[in-house]
Amino acid sequence: MRQQAWYTGRFATFGMSYLGYTQWSIMAARYDSPRYNYSDAEKRAAAREHAAAVVLVGPHNFADLVWGTGAMWLAAVDWAGATQTMGQKGIARAMWDMVQLTRNPDGDVETKRGVPLLTAVERRFEEGSTLAWLREHVKGSREQIQGERAREYWRRMDQSRALETTEVPVLLVGGWVDVFVRETVKQWRRLDERGVTVGLTMGGRSHADADQDMREMFDWFETHLAQKPDAKRRPARARVQVMTTGPDANKDEWKWFSSWPPANIQPVHLGLAADGQLLFPSDTPSQTKTTTDTASFTFDPHHPTPTYGGDLLFGGGYVDDSALADRSDVLAFTTPPLSRSVEIHGRPRIELLHRSDNPHVDLFIRLCGVEFKSGTAVSRNICQAYQRLDPQRGVGASGGGKTTVKVVLELSDCAHRFHAGTAIRVVVAGGNFPHYSVNLGTGEAQATGTVMRPATHTVVLGEKEGSRLVLPVLTVE
Repeated sequence: MRQQAWYTGRFATFGMSYLGYTQWSIMAARYDSPRYNYSDAEKRAAAREHAAAVVLVGPHNFADLVWGTGAMWLAAVDWAGATQTMGQKGIARAMWDMVQLTRNPDGDVETKRGVPLLTAVERRFEEGSTLAWLREHVKGSREQIQGERAREYWRRMDQSRALETTEVPVLLVGGWVDVFVRETVKQWRRLDERGVTVGLTMGGRSHADADQDMREMFDWFETHLAQKPDAKRRPARARVQVMTTGPDANKDEWKWFSSWPPANIQPVHLGLAADGQLLFPSDTPSQTKTTTDTASFTFDPHHPTPTYGGDLLFGGGYVDDSALADRSDVLAFTTPPLSRSVEIHGRPRIELLHRSDNPHVDLFIRLCGVEFKSGTAVSRNICQAYQRLDPQRGVGASGGGKTTVKVVLELSDCAHRFHAGTAIRVVVAGGNFPHYSVNLGTGEAQATGTVMRPATHTVVLGEKEGSRLVLPVLTVE
């Protein structure tokens, strides 16, 4: 750009998804690298030239997306299919295939269900660049992407350095049910901690329907690139869409906050109780029970718990997931109809007292809103968490997994209002397929394992001392 007559010495960037990732790559550039051969003055000048960035649903670390939960993110198989089609049949056909994936987000289930998974992938794809990178993805693991021992293949995908070094004013635009929702909020938090100029806009978007208020982007550029004194500035740093469960579900409200999550948040603990109850402290009996209730379910990797919407790459979003609560491999805990509205902002958390007869297990947690229509409870997803547990947890006389341990999982951020008359539900399961690869139940590598074994999960209940859901409830504004 410096060699062009039109270049003013300052530039801004804008882009979504992978073009968001490329912006983080630019901001992570090491200007002290020998490849640049810059003087100290040139290094400082280069850093200042990037005047503003607008990152729309863009990740900074693909490695964490693929293996960060400990299970493989299987949408990589569908993305590989689209890129291979693009190379063979052109971009128009590839785009058509991706449109079909938004309608059928499960994608290539046959390949994803394959055991061994690597064999199924190699059978599905022709030799070439697409299979080469997908093979590396399938052969990965959480251990390969973390810390000093991370493989070079995965380190190259991590642009986290940008979060630690950039001074570029960044506007982050994300979605509550976007595949990169956690990355977007992580970007916000770290830049905010460092005192970097950063704005956040979070709406009820999935990745497939992400859009951008162009006026908001231009205002950001006029402020930080053009440096216009009369530029329209944001009234506050964080703008979020409050989704709703209840009669006004189509009247979602936008709110401005000086921080995210807002300062006026109070954690409220709801106990997971017998008979599928989810109880507020005010609902808890004054007499503590002398016996301990438990609830159990069995996850069978041959017949895994299915995916219903959520933060997917293709399709997903908010869906009717009522069928989850009716499954034998799922535990569902639901409050009585609320006597007043409850509004939550931030990251819900679940604290499970958990054990399993097989140490090799995953946990899938989902928060839902429930409406009652003609006597029928209709559930829709809000936010969720997925984690492959450490098989060595609770190792003792009874062996890994069999000892009851406290498992704490943070769900993704949300802004949601439950109207009076609706209910809050939390779902506990052992899988979410084909969003994530199934836990084989044997400890074998995901890529090459051939044997699958079921696992029975047990959750300790109790209104006061058992497992609980912690909600970030908004107090008086």
